[in-house]
Amino acid sequence: MDQFDIDPLRPLIIHTSLTAMGLVEGGANALLSMLEDRTRQSALVVPAFSPQLNHPSTWPATRLEGRSIEECAASISFNPWSTPCGRRLGVVPELFRRRSGVARSRHPHTSFAAKGAAAGLVDAHPFALRMGERSPLGRLYDLRANILMIGTSWETCTSLHLAEYRAAYAGRMAGGWLVPLPRTSVEEPTTWRLYDEVVVWEGDFDPIGASFLADHRSAAGCAQTRPVGRTQGTLVDMRSLVDFAEMWLMKYRDLRGWRVPSFWREARPW
Repeated sequence: MDQFDIDPLRPLIIHTSLTAMGLVEGGANALLSMLEDRTRQSALVVPAFSPQLNHPSTWPATRLEGRSIEECAASISFNPWSTPCGRRLGVVPELFRRRSGVARSRHPHTSFAAKGAAAGLVDAHPFALRMGERSPLGRLYDLRANILMIGTSWETCTSLHLAEYRAAYAGRMAGGWLVPLPRTSVEEPTTWRLYDEVVVWEGDFDPIGASFLADHRSAAGCAQTRPVGRTQGTLVDMRSLVDFAEMWLMKYRDLRGWRVPSFWREARPW
């Protein structure tokens, strides 16, 4: 990671694809150890989402395996110490959340894992507006975090959701999202509660990222692109990216007429 100017005093949120990188000496653990060492005075942060815990009403029928939606819903629970990350996130998030000294936020669907002196930034994670101002993303923004993407598209850049929450773009919608509440005992069936959420959409994250790089590549400290193995890595200033994305969304995004997926409850303009 010497090719990047990583500020040790600023948190770093990472999105990585080992497959895209090719052969990495020491594998994912070596990569994580290197990044942990560079961020010891701040925090290394990794999205540790668990979409497999979404309400069973969003599942395909084959996953129910003959059980009722109610039966499946009653058995779902989240444990920040043992619930695995979703498989689509790749190898790195799951390895990271298991490592010694890693803290994980308590949101059952969109948790963040962190390690370092500022790892406490993930401690308070509201169930409502889960990627908004009071979420770990909001605190990362306040702490002037950097974002490192290696071999991944801008669609994986979780920080852009914060811009979605802020931008009053055409067709912005909100809806109810079902969240499993913590159990008081293992025998107790899970209770679900509907929380307000902004309906998010990653469909234009790639053009947002491309436009940001075109505008900011020459700006000191805003964006760096370097080769990493068989792929490219991009290091960007989170605050600059989110501020840019907020303005971009208000100017170019128009989701009027877009059909909100049916699993969102009580969808309405926001």
